[in-house]
Amino acid sequence: LPHDVAVEPDGKVLITGMFTHRLYRLDPDSGTMGEIPIPVDKANPRAIELDASGRPWLVLGGPNKLAVLADSQWRSFDVGMYAHSLGVGRDGRVWFNGHFTRAPELIGSVDSAGRVTTYEVPAHPSLARDPGGPIPYELRVGPDGRVWMSELRGNRMVAFTPGTAAFRAYDLPTPHSGPRRFDVDSKGLVWIP
Repeated sequence: LPHDVAVEPDGKVLITGMFTHRLYRLDPDSGTMGEIPIPVDKANPRAIELDASGRPWLVLGGPNKLAVLADSQWRSFDVGMYAHSLGVGRDGRVWFNGHFTRAPELIGSVDSAGRVTTYEVPAHPSLARDPGGPIPYELRVGPDGRVWMSELRGNRMVAFTPGTAAFRAYDLPTPHSGPRRFDVDSKGLVWIP
């Protein structure tokens, strides 16, 4: 099950193989596909993003880890939750969110020293204790360093400012909008499908 892709600076395409537990590299010029084994049992790679040095960071869902491939060596970090998305900040911190966290919802980061820090997202006013929960989904880091997260079922966007550890929640104007994938442009505007 190919899940996510990231295009490397040289134009090759990295693809996470969610159920094959591998990372793949496609060379579009030759059409060849290579495999990059991930040395974590049942790795379950999902989201992928490149950092400023071009190193791929992956969410390893089932093992509750993030991993980075640097100089042909893997390094993994136990984040204590089944992450959904990740985002690389300009300061080098890699942010993630707990896909099935709800009471409380959680986001977290891994810093350059490998330290994992988590933060509790303000409780959803009506779904925090609901068995289905608000379902944390996409996560992106804006150019100002703010960390944005969507709630698929919660119908809101949440912004976290790392410098102050302050959260702000934004209800979407249309009920049942189900915000999934979104992005933040270079001006800091959040675009939500």
